[in-house]
Amino acid sequence: MLLTVACGDDGAGAARRQRAADAGALEAAVEALCAHPQAVGVQEHGCRVLANVCCSIDAAAGAARRQRAAGAEALEVAVRAIRAHPQAVAVLEEGCAVLASLCCGDDDVGGACRQRAADAEALEAVVEAMEAHPHSAAVQLRGCRALGSVCCGSDAAVKARLQRAILAGARAAATSARQAHVGNTRLQSAGRALLTQLGFPPVVGSPRFNGQ
Repeated sequence: MLLTVACGDDGAGAARRQRAADAGALEAAVEALCAHPQAVGVQEHGCRVLANVCCSIDAAAGAARRQRAAGAEALEVAVRAIRAHPQAVAVLEEGCAVLASLCCGDDDVGGACRQRAADAEALEAVVEAMEAHPHSAAVQLRGCRALGSVCCGSDAAVKARLQRAILAGARAAATSARQAHVGNTRLQSAGRALLTQLGFPPVVGSPRFNGQ
């Protein structure tokens, strides 16, 4: 039910997401994820609910939902889901989506979520997921987006997060993703943005970066 209620990019979708949050959907999803850590379906759908409810076009309300989710430890349970199910592609996709959804935004909530995610070893977990499934375009795309979200910002800790991402292998993961999925324009864009963010912008025309 929540998977469909929380969908939609229009005003009606935003209203449904807020009603879901007001009804305690974020806390309920985290509780389910914690209660059934080995149930692949619960981990997949629980993460999807968190990502969908926290996605927003309504800036103020969206920030409040992201803060509420983070307070319920959504970031930590997403990282645990990724690491507990390294072969479950759907769980990896949705876990990365949670990280990208909560860590977006230039507000204080986004900054706090980014650092909290890094402290939970989100960067390392996402790189591991990308390395484990090089041929899954969805894992590569959502992985690049998650890494980019956690590493962005202008706070004092952003340089440390970038360095941590590089040490975890984010540069190599993004490069490999682009090389393996040359025809995927969204992945090419996400990978290019991440590499630029890390300080290694792809060189136009270089064979190493086919699909530029």
